[in-house]
This record gives sequence, structure tokens and C-alpha cells, in this order.
Amino acid sequence: MIFQEWLGDYKGKTPSGSIKMDKPKTITAEWKRQYFLAINTTFGTATGQGWYDENSTAKVSIQTPIETSQGERQILTNWSGDIDSKNATNIVIMGGPKRLTIEWQKQHQVIISLIDANSREVTAPQPKLRMIDEVGGRVDVASDKMWLNSGNYTLDEAKWHEVSVGKAGSKYTTGPNVKWTIHLEIHSANITIRSSITGLPVKGAEVVVKHSNGESFNTTTDQNGVATFPQLPVGSGYNGVAASQGISERFTFDVLNGNVDVTSRVPVLTEIVIIVVVLFGGIGLVGYFKVFRPKMKGREVPEPPAEEQPERSLPIEPKPERLEDWYESLKPQERK
Repeated sequence: MIFQEWLGDYKGKTPSGSIKMDKPKTITAEWKRQYFLAINTTFGTATGQGWYDENSTAKVSIQTPIETSQGERQILTNWSGDIDSKNATNIVIMGGPKRLTIEWQKQHQVIISLIDANSREVTAPQPKLRMIDEVGGRVDVASDKMWLNSGNYTLDEAKWHEVSVGKAGSKYTTGPNVKWTIHLEIHSANITIRSSITGLPVKGAEVVVKHSNGESFNTTTDQNGVATFPQLPVGSGYNGVAASQGISERFTFDVLNGNVDVTSRVPVLTEIVIIVVVLFGGIGLVGYFKVFRPKMKGREVPEPPAEEQPERSLPIEPKPERLEDWYESLKPQERK
């Protein structure tokens, strides 16, 4: 209780005072009830602890998170005691004495490295990871550096291009600035496109491959006729299409336990270089001719138009009028 004022034949706001007793007098001391609000915390300094008038409101708060060392911090998890809240700031109705306790959770900053089967970093798009903590809670990993509650974790799922590429069940433990290296089932594929006519590589061919879940990847062949896909998610039954000069050819392949080398053949003509060596008096002269690919439609190679030739007629021998004349016209070896 806390003194408020004197009422009656004496009025005053101070607990002590003087009164002249020249007749009977009556005075009354007015009191106000107050309650104490206590806050218990292991980390940081809470605001709001103290005495409050009965049925008044008290505002309590704490700063969170609180960094305790490099790569380690404490984060508010709950207010317990006479309130139950996960907020940093709360309002308390002081209908009586109150005692609050702030509960904390230790967290570590974890660096997460996602690499493919060739130890190359996987970034775009960012793979989606889901971990399971020690109490069975699911935690989504959305960046390469994040704060996680201290403890052990199990990889539940890893997706890239909406394809499951993680080894579920892998174990990881937190610590200050610990680096997790998570291996993903992402491989490379080299697809060589050759002409089924000349057997030579086809440069500049468009190559599109599609995963069984519908995700597509595309590139073009280099001067060696190789279409390089540095990162493809694991999967069987990839469907591929190679297109050049308006002609396309389909092929299939699997990306399972390692890097893939595939060869597909397209019925197109490639550029052929013919080298000619001519000798003149012991001196060799080298020349070359390049035969370019013709423009083609469909799978048919049009035949070159035949050159028009003038009509020719055989000379007609004059017919002899008499048999004797015909016989005389024959050569001696033809006569019988």
C-alpha cells in the first residue's frame, strides 16, 4: 500500500503534518494499493519491472536477438510465468503481483555450401532445402548463410528445378560459423551432335533436353558439335531434341550416377573442306575448297536441276535406189 492523502479536518499530500486541536477533529488517511512486477532474464536487460497501481497496465519489453559471440546469439522464444507470449513487447494488467520469465534459445550462424557431383557450386536457381531438427520440427533453408537453433539436423528434402536432388537422411550439426557442405545429385552432360550423312560434328545445332517432370534446359553445340549442360538434375528418361537446318532428331538418355556423354545423329550435310595438292616441277601448291551445307526442307535433299540440253538428231543415210548401189556402198569386210 502507498499513502495518497489526508482527508477530513486536515488535508495534505505528505505522510506527516501538523493540526491545531481546538476542537474534536476527524482525519482519514487515503491509501492506494500497488503490486510489484518482477522480470527474470538470463540475457539482456528487460524494461517494465517495478511497482504499479492496482488494475493499471504495465508495458514490458526485451531486445532480441542478443549476440553473445561471433557466430552465436540468443533469441527470445517465450515469456512464461504470469503471461504466455512470444512477442518482444507485451502489456500486463496489474491485478496482483506479477512475475515473468524470459526464455531464450541459442542459435548459430551456419554457412551452407551446395555443390554438384563435380564439386561445383549450385546457385541459380537457389535450391530449396528442408531440414528436420532434434524435436522433429521442419526448417526451410532459403539462403547460403542463416541462423539456426543450436543442435543436430537431418536433411529431409532438397529440390532444384522442382526435382529432388538431395540425399535424405544426411546428418549435420550446428556451431559458430560452421560450414555445411551438402552434396546434390546434379551432374553434367555432354551431348555430341553428328551428321548421319557425313559423320562430322554439327556446329550451332539447337539442343533441348526435358526432364520427366517437364523442366527444360537448352543450349547450342560448339564448333566440335558438343552441347554442354554443366548441371542437370538427376533423373531417368530425359527426352532430347537436336535441330539444325530445319531438321530435328529426337533422342533419350538418363542422368543417374555420374556425368553423361551422349551422341545423337541428325541427317544434315556438314561443311566439308577438300584439300588439293598440285605439283608443278617438284613444287607443291596447296589449295582448298569448302563445300557448304545446302538449305534443306524436311529430310529430303533436293536434286540439283538438270541442265537443259538441245535436242540432237542422228544423220539419216540416203536410201539407195537400187540393190546394186547399196551393195557397192558396203565396205569389203561387210560384204558376203
